[in-house]
Amino acid sequence: MRKNIIIVGGGFFGMYLAEQFSLLGHGVKLFEKEKNYMSRASYNNQARVHNGYHYPRSILTALRSRISFPRFVDEFRDCIDSDFDKYYLISEMLGKVSASQFRMFCDRIGADCDYAPAKIQNMVNPKMINACFTVKEFAFDAFKLRELMLKRLDSSNAEFYCGYSVDKIEKLENGIKTLVRDISSGEVQEYVADHVFNCTYSHLNYLLDNSGIELIPLKHEMTEMCLVDVPEVCKKAGFTIMCGPFFSVMPFPSVGLHSFSHVRYTPHYEWHDKPGEKYLDSHAKFDSDTRTSA
Repeated sequence: MRKNIIIVGGGFFGMYLAEQFSLLGHGVKLFEKEKNYMSRASYNNQARVHNGYHYPRSILTALRSRISFPRFVDEFRDCIDSDFDKYYLISEMLGKVSASQFRMFCDRIGADCDYAPAKIQNMVNPKMINACFTVKEFAFDAFKLRELMLKRLDSSNAEFYCGYSVDKIEKLENGIKTLVRDISSGEVQEYVADHVFNCTYSHLNYLLDNSGIELIPLKHEMTEMCLVDVPEVCKKAGFTIMCGPFFSVMPFPSVGLHSFSHVRYTPHYEWHDKPGEKYLDSHAKFDSDTRTSA
């Protein structure tokens, strides 16, 4: 049976969901409040295509990454940068996983892992790094991924719009009344859908709060992702030190630099959405905050 579906949020998940529902024959409308698609979480991240290595303390999350990795790489091959070597370095100084534990973990989830070549081991301080491993992990180009998804949406029957905020939903006997605001003009349009999918990530509770629905107890972090130019010897390489207050630096294909994140310095501060308490709009907070670097 054909359904009318509204998708809130034009990041990668929202765009992919819109295409898939349209291919199944449903009527789909996607609304993104920014001026362009995939301009928040889908871009402002490390662009890592996870293959499980990052989660030695969560086998379930690691396995989910391992299962999804080949599927994502195969489907979006033209958006993937695999032309670099990736290394995971284990530091037991303040770390939460040993070298032997990491090897055992990789074996359990079926992830490629071998000792790194001498040229890499010679780059590190052996007093601080206990082991270096070569792994299989890639990065994605968010701009190429966005263009591909736009082409796929164009080829579907989905309708998709930028500059529109879905502000409120209300359950009716025959569906869900959805109020959509044109951000530039302030004009509000009303739609009735069979299903509404909230794919707004950090803005999930905005729609719930406006609609009188209990908030999801989410933790938010205001974070800083650095983009850096690395020495020539690191241009075709990525490094992640596991697993404690450590850092990761790896290619960021969209702009030809490397992303640099640090467990201690990337998060600046945090706050929580709590049911029954006043909601703090995370996007408004982000827009009004004074930007500083750690």
